[in-house]
Amino acid sequence: MAKRVSIAEARRNAMGTMKNAEAKRINRVEKEAAAERALEVTEVYVVTSGIFEGYHIDAIFDDEQLAETYISIYGKKSGPEDMGIEYMGIEVWEINSSEPPRKDDHG
Repeated sequence: MAKRVSIAEARRNAMGTMKNAEAKRINRVEKEAAAERALEVTEVYVVTSGIFEGYHIDAIFDDEQLAETYISIYGKKSGPEDMGIEYMGIEVWEINSSEPPRKDDHG
């Protein structure tokens, strides 16, 4: 015997199904847009810090604003080895390029 449901419950079930379908569609569209953006990326923004043997990469971004935000948040580190300040900079690296990276001063 089939379970009887009220009209209100049937509407809620239908709305839930529609919301799930819409959420899946939005997720698919967002993934497709991200894939298209990835194809457009020709350079990355490499956040570096330290000098000489202490030089290292801290983070890599595909958006310059994100790299600058990272520096604004994490740009100054405390510790006895760096006297409380560690300079961070951004290097712009071309993807699949044989040219050396550009160093931009974002300190």
